[in-house]
Amino acid sequence: MSPSRQSNVERRRRRDECRLELARHIKNRLGIRIKPSDVRLTPRATDLYSWQPVRGKEKIFSIMFSKIFAKGLSDHSVGTFQLLCSEVGQLFEAVAHREGPALDSIVPLSPLKPSLSDIIDQLREEKARLCDQVEELTGKVNADSKRRQVAEEKVHQLCNDQSRNGSILHARCSPSYPDR
Repeated sequence: MSPSRQSNVERRRRRDECRLELARHIKNRLGIRIKPSDVRLTPRATDLYSWQPVRGKEKIFSIMFSKIFAKGLSDHSVGTFQLLCSEVGQLFEAVAHREGPALDSIVPLSPLKPSLSDIIDQLREEKARLCDQVEELTGKVNADSKRRQVAEEKVHQLCNDQSRNGSILHARCSPSYPDR
C-alpha cells in the first residue's frame, strides 16, 4: 500500500476540522452533542438538527451554498471546508429538526441559545419600540416647549402692560436670567 499523497492528507485534516467546527456549532446552538464524524450537510430524517440560512441571508445562501449542501462533506474541497467553517453561524445555522424524532424527549446539554435570526428579530422589535418611544417623547417635549413659550409670552405681555401703567411691579418683571 502506497503512502497517502500530501494533498489527500491535507484534505482529510481540513474536512475533520470542518466536521469538528460544525459539531461545536450544533452543541453551542442547540445543546446537542454530536460526534464530528456524524455531522452531515444533508441530515437524515433521524438527525436532531438541520441547516438553514440565517434570516436576511437567504439570497446569498442560495447563491453560495445550495450546491454545497446538496452534497456530502466528503465530496468537497479544502476551500469549501474553509468556507463552511468561516460562515457557520454567520450565513447559515443549525436548527432543531422539526420532522425528526420527538424532540420533547430530548434534554439539551445546555440552554438553547437564540439563533442569529431570532436575535435580529428581537433587535428589530426593540428598535421599533424605541422609535415609538422617541416619537412620543419628542411630541411631549414639543408640546411642553410650546406651552412654556406661550407662558413666557404672557409674562412678557403682562410685564409690558405693567410698565406702561407705571406699576411698582415692574422691577419684578425684569428677568433675573437670560432669555434662551
